[in-house]
Amino acid sequence: MFEKIVNSKIYNIVDRIVRVFWVNILMIITIVLGLFFFTFGPAVLAGTYVIKLIYQKYEGPILPLYIKAFKRFYKKGTSIFLIYSLVIFVLAFNIFFFIKQMDEVFTWLSFISFMIMFIAFGIAVISMFHTLLLSTCFPSSKNIDLIKSGIKLTFAFILRSILFGLLVLGLIALTWLIPITVFLISFYFLVLAIEFILFKPYSSVKIFNNVSDKITDELTL
Repeated sequence: MFEKIVNSKIYNIVDRIVRVFWVNILMIITIVLGLFFFTFGPAVLAGTYVIKLIYQKYEGPILPLYIKAFKRFYKKGTSIFLIYSLVIFVLAFNIFFFIKQMDEVFTWLSFISFMIMFIAFGIAVISMFHTLLLSTCFPSSKNIDLIKSGIKLTFAFILRSILFGLLVLGLIALTWLIPITVFLISFYFLVLAIEFILFKPYSSVKIFNNVSDKITDELTL
């Protein structure tokens, strides 16, 4: 009887939902404890690899796996996120500046400047996630080289980048309208989008596929 329950589809669905919720909570805890800036990068990477393993039918405990992944990606993930945070902050400040300027007196120069800053902001956010993913595969590479490659991949996978950007905007809007979703699914959907929209194309490149598979194997040891 017990084996039938464990092997049933309903049990597997419920088990996956619980695991997803647990990953979401772990990401929130680590991000909050690190004051966002010092843990967001490694938390996203750890969550992405844990989700990857869950969808590969990993049945072991989530907490030690998440902690192991978080520790592995902490140094590189944090340094890259801090660099991008500075750039994103400057771009966001410029966006709000031009919005305020257009509210007072609309000019085409302000509008064009706003659009340039907005596009640059989107590219920076998406390339940040590409760079973070690359850092897991090539941890010995310099940050500047990873950032350059991250920007190139943003343009190389332009349709996926646009789709990912729209999903991120949707998640932000959902979180703004229904704050409780932060605790339930927001970070899960973020890493799910990273895994299946940004990270998935890497599997078609042999070197990326081999390295990412090696990382998942090492995390489960």
